[in-house]
Amino acid sequence: MTTPPRSWRDPILLAILAGSILLNVQRIDHPGLHYFDESFHAIVARNLLKHPFKPTLIDAPYLAYDPTRWSETHVWLHKPILPLWTIAVSFAILGVNTLALRLPSALLAAASVGLTFLIGKRLFDRPTGLVASSLQALCPAILMLVQGYLFSDHVDISLLFWVEVGVYFVVRATQSGSWPVVLAAGVAQGLAYLSKSYLGLLLTGLAVVAWLLPRLGLVGLDQSKWKLRHLAGLLVASLVTVAPWTIYCAWAFPVEFSHEHGYVFTHVGQGVENWGGPWDRLYFDHLIGLYHGFYTPVLAAGLVMIGPMVAGRRLPLWFVYAWLVGVLAPHTLAATKTPSATLIGLPAGFLLLARLIVDGWQGRSWLLASWASIMVVVAVVPVRIGPFSRGFPEPRIFGGVMVQSLWVFKHLALALVVGGMIEWTRRRVTTSPSNADRWTRGLRVLALSATLVVSLRVGWSAWTVTRKSEDRPFVTELAEFARDRLPTNAVLLFDRGGKGDHQTAMFLLDRTCYPVMGRNLNDLAGQINRAGGIPYIVTAEQSKIWPLEFAGTTDPRGLYRWSEPALRRSIVQADDSRN
Repeated sequence: MTTPPRSWRDPILLAILAGSILLNVQRIDHPGLHYFDESFHAIVARNLLKHPFKPTLIDAPYLAYDPTRWSETHVWLHKPILPLWTIAVSFAILGVNTLALRLPSALLAAASVGLTFLIGKRLFDRPTGLVASSLQALCPAILMLVQGYLFSDHVDISLLFWVEVGVYFVVRATQSGSWPVVLAAGVAQGLAYLSKSYLGLLLTGLAVVAWLLPRLGLVGLDQSKWKLRHLAGLLVASLVTVAPWTIYCAWAFPVEFSHEHGYVFTHVGQGVENWGGPWDRLYFDHLIGLYHGFYTPVLAAGLVMIGPMVAGRRLPLWFVYAWLVGVLAPHTLAATKTPSATLIGLPAGFLLLARLIVDGWQGRSWLLASWASIMVVVAVVPVRIGPFSRGFPEPRIFGGVMVQSLWVFKHLALALVVGGMIEWTRRRVTTSPSNADRWTRGLRVLALSATLVVSLRVGWSAWTVTRKSEDRPFVTELAEFARDRLPTNAVLLFDRGGKGDHQTAMFLLDRTCYPVMGRNLNDLAGQINRAGGIPYIVTAEQSKIWPLEFAGTTDPRGLYRWSEPALRRSIVQADDSRN
């Protein structure tokens, strides 16, 4: 567990980081905002430019609202503040636009690739770090988060980055016992908490594991320098980091704070927002989407490397398994299972696969056969990666989600067969050292070739994510027209149309917008008018009594200035008398 100096000058690492950055910044300025959750994050971050210590969704509410309903409230504490502050800083530097919205996530995602390299290098060696970081750089799910297409988007990227920063310092503290490094790990844990609440506490769990393993006799006593006083210091540093903002929110916004803080724990026992599902939804739906074509290789590596972990009595493999299990176990038991909730365990899975590849390459025959067999099977047998979905809300049949992913079991079964054939053949052809060397070289070429095929497929899937777009041309046109022409107290009511258009318009216009959603349009407009707002209606219905302000070229909808029914009747009567 030693690290040569000047890690960041590694030419292969620099190439991986450059490729990751180029991939992450591809078309991040696309104008479409995904309704859940990117549009919410964009609006709140924009409002933070006006008041950095008061996160708001509907900045100027003209209708009554329930402060416990995060999708329509004024003060917005549904997600912690750090990712929103990060985006707000980007807005302040680059202007309020979608490039500035996504650029922090693109850079943090690429930096996370570098952190995976550093963690892998410190735990194992340089090749393991390079392989794991390469796999992470190709991950389509991370691209979906950066581009805003996947639930929780920039919040999860911030969490991933700060958790990896913390893991890196926990590993360093394990090696050195240095107090500055311990405190740095605590600060990173605090920043992870300020990114996505209690998921950041994974770092405390890893530090406890690193302290406990030698005391249980599972690894040598010389492999961890964590002491109880270090664990206490880690927690104190975390508390000092999170306390100012947490205490301030509890004091300034007690209703919203109390509700949202309690709401976090409802995910454990309830299927929140239709994200409930059986245990196998995590393993045969969400994790497949996260790992994509590398899912069954990671699964196989997780099974195969248990042997070296137990037999070797070395801390690095135990640490990586603790990282992975520490993420998966709580989400297996929790009733709510969201697609990217286990993202922070992704690097641990890639490190296990990377370690299998490196150990196999270095000549351990059964590990080489395992690597070759699973990669050949994945390269030959089709992998079916469906879109991220809510899966089965109830376990109506055993393995309700699992039945959609029988190809995973097919891959593992075929890999066992292929691996057995490889080992049977090896024993019969490697009767001399020269034959053994040729066999090993040939199997390496086969395994590497199959890995490259799988990597190219996953990389292509990542590239196609950047080609996507959820543009809303009518809303963009409307914003260009109305940004400088509507008064600051203009309020837009969206009558039907695209889901989430009101959110995109609220971000682009910096004006309050509401969806009508089947409610009485005149009642809503009247309430807004009495509250001091000027109602405008966005609708496809042709109106003869509301003056048309704007007609879109890409959509049948138009923008109309609303007026009181009594006033409209007088206008219509005056028109009739003239006719």
